[in-house]
Amino acid sequence: MRVLGIMRGSRYSVNMAGLDAAIFQAAVEGLREKGITVDIILEDDMLSVELEGYDLVLSMARDITALSQFCASLPCLNSTEGILACSRKAHVAQVFEQAGIPQPPFSLKESPTVRFPLWVKRGCGCPEEKSDTAYVTCEAELKAAIAMLRERGIEEWLLQEHVEGDLVKFYGVEGTSFFHWLYADGSHSKFGLERLNGKVRGYDFSPYALKTVADKAARTLGVQIYGGDCVVDEGGRLNLIDFNDWPSFYCCLEKAAEAIVERATNAMTKD
Repeated sequence: MRVLGIMRGSRYSVNMAGLDAAIFQAAVEGLREKGITVDIILEDDMLSVELEGYDLVLSMARDITALSQFCASLPCLNSTEGILACSRKAHVAQVFEQAGIPQPPFSLKESPTVRFPLWVKRGCGCPEEKSDTAYVTCEAELKAAIAMLRERGIEEWLLQEHVEGDLVKFYGVEGTSFFHWLYADGSHSKFGLERLNGKVRGYDFSPYALKTVADKAARTLGVQIYGGDCVVDEGGRLNLIDFNDWPSFYCCLEKAAEAIVERATNAMTKD
């Protein structure tokens, strides 16, 4: 069996380049230990590679332009469609609403139909800087946040109601038993926004239920290797506030790599 591995460009690994490279390399080494040939390219070269002879594409790519032109008839983890879906948070919110996946109330309009305080999130493209996500408490702050996005040519956003509760980070590989969660403490963060959720209260919730919801989100989007954030409110209700394709798995790298290898092997023999 032969796998093409596509590495994520550093410009799409904001403050996480070393960690993203580590999980990718761990998965590649795991496949090679099973006797599987893995050829690695950078995502800048993904449109020039010949796919004939490969059984699977293992992709961390996030270049929207290249992904939009990348066509493969063989299994891809993550799927190109899934990666592109995750690059549009406004679209993800709509898909989750249709699929019945729990999330905070949201709006895609400039005038919010949800209550303050709320989060203004860049609706398309990968987060590149802190202003791509803003916490706002009033109309004036909302207008300023949207103006900052527009100054950068961004005309699509997600307005997501702030939910009080415990912020839980989760990591999984759909189709396997692997799932890891932990409370966010701000020690591992791209932009340091986790502190706005305050101290952990320890509200009771079911990790099994969170895995069930997360796996459903993964299948719905076509993102088999995933991570995200969930707020558990006082009643133990789950509210998915973010969902990402192939995170760094910084806190569970070894187990995650084993699960990725398992999922990739299954994809080549069953999917």
